[in-house]
Amino acid sequence: MNDSRQYINNPYQLAGTRRYTLDEGFAKGVSCIDAKTSKGLQFTAVCDRALDVSQFSYKGMNLTFLARQGEMAPAFYDAQGAAWLRSFFGGLFSTCGPMNIGKASQGFGLHDRFSNTPAIHVCDESAYGDDIVLKAIIDFGILELPKLRCVRELRAEKDGATLEVTDRIVNYGCHDEPLCLLYHTNYGYPLLCEDTEIFIDSNAVEPYDDYSRRTMPRMFVMETPDPQHREKNYFHTMNVHEGFSRAYVANKQTDIGVFLEWSDNLPLATHCRLENPGDYFLAIEPCNTLCAGRDEIERRDMLPILKAGEEQTFRLRFSVLEGQQMNRKIGEWRAEK
Repeated sequence: MNDSRQYINNPYQLAGTRRYTLDEGFAKGVSCIDAKTSKGLQFTAVCDRALDVSQFSYKGMNLTFLARQGEMAPAFYDAQGAAWLRSFFGGLFSTCGPMNIGKASQGFGLHDRFSNTPAIHVCDESAYGDDIVLKAIIDFGILELPKLRCVRELRAEKDGATLEVTDRIVNYGCHDEPLCLLYHTNYGYPLLCEDTEIFIDSNAVEPYDDYSRRTMPRMFVMETPDPQHREKNYFHTMNVHEGFSRAYVANKQTDIGVFLEWSDNLPLATHCRLENPGDYFLAIEPCNTLCAGRDEIERRDMLPILKAGEEQTFRLRFSVLEGQQMNRKIGEWRAEK
């Protein structure tokens, strides 16, 4: 096999990263890092939004839902009620927490402020090996309030099509504190349409409301865009295989699928669908407790606690497969379920 290094001058011809600042509208001043691999995987890490990943594509094909306002600057964040949606860019994932996930309650806004917290000490180590490696700290510590810190790493092999996310969350304060965590992963057209196959490897499902309950027989089917559709949500209790839970979103027409795996300390997953014209998306949301707001979480005695001085590590893996590889993986996962 030829050594590709003999054919190129700048490694970015094949794989690497590029850092820049957005300069328009609500995203003006937002720092981002674009990354690409030689296999065609490309993604955007948003430094000013907790190093969450917005754009995510494979061989030029978009795989995610992107909201109209884009990578809005965190200065525009509004914690009131459901105003979190105004700054929600969708993307591959937007992280929710750490004090609340789900609806606004007890003074915490919808999904809380994780995704709207700027990362600090952002470090790009991609020039030093065979992997794209981005690291940062997201610190939530405030005077007389909880002292939680997330040490985040994004890693992708330069010749691969997989992105791994590792979050080490530390309680560096002197009191035990709640830790509610949800990864709002989002999928959109052209991966997502009526031809899409959805799989969530769960052993129990609870609908969010009566409308969601009525749609449960077709919860893994994306409908044709129609303004009469409303948002549907389902709460899954996940199966675990060798320490990880799993789901996929695959399209047999485009012959591409995204396979998502996450660590077993995220035992639940919220499954959200909306099929309005323009607002057409699917979200699969691994979480460490029920995505129903602090009131309901506490009522059910499901509030996770991170003790003073302790830490937990959460992992997600996004793998893009196509053709025979995709079909083989689909067959394996369904057989194991």
